[in-house]
Amino acid sequence: DTPDGRDVESSEILIGHFDQTRLRDYLQLLSSAREPYRNYTIYSFVHEGHTVRVSLLDAGKVAVTNMASPEPMHGIIDRSLKPSTGPVLLSHYSDVPFGSLAWLIDRIPNKPDNVQLPGGFAITLPAEAVAVGSLRYTGSLLLRADVFAQSEAQARQIVDSANSHLALVRSIGQFIKTKGPDQDIKAAFDSLQATQKENVAIFTATIPQSILKKIWSEAQSQGAIPAAPAR
Repeated sequence: DTPDGRDVESSEILIGHFDQTRLRDYLQLLSSAREPYRNYTIYSFVHEGHTVRVSLLDAGKVAVTNMASPEPMHGIIDRSLKPSTGPVLLSHYSDVPFGSLAWLIDRIPNKPDNVQLPGGFAITLPAEAVAVGSLRYTGSLLLRADVFAQSEAQARQIVDSANSHLALVRSIGQFIKTKGPDQDIKAAFDSLQATQKENVAIFTATIPQSILKKIWSEAQSQGAIPAAPAR
């Protein structure tokens, strides 16, 4: 009951089979506000004098509250990430692309760190963000890093900063016009992209097979990789 005894507040976790895409699209249209919280999205709208909050916990669970404070919804999400479902960082394993040859999940330390870009430039990542890196091979080597920020605004800041640095490095490269640049390396550098999806900053790059062959050949010539035995 509410303090004045005239109304009732409640929270529910609905368990079943949901069309996540349709439900998410519906909530985006219905909601008047969205709050990112621990890599979940909380959709809010007003109904019969209550602030209703909805969050998709996973493929089969949806949490709903109609309380004035957002804390009950935060508590539901916090409890859904308790050790019974595994360490919090491992909850990001589902974000690792299928078929990855190698992957890394790490939390940015409390002291913001710098990510070095070619040309001596760097971008600063916010503390407590979670990064998911992966390598895939599809004829070329596909590199991807997803940085899960605390908010959409924070993710936008990361992407804007990265794109500003990349644009500056590329413009300097065009201005200098170094003689005889390696076209394969130029293509790999040009493939660097920074995009945003909600509270996630996404970095991708493609390393062509030709570069991998050059690296392999140089390693063999320097004796880093033994040659295959003669038959």
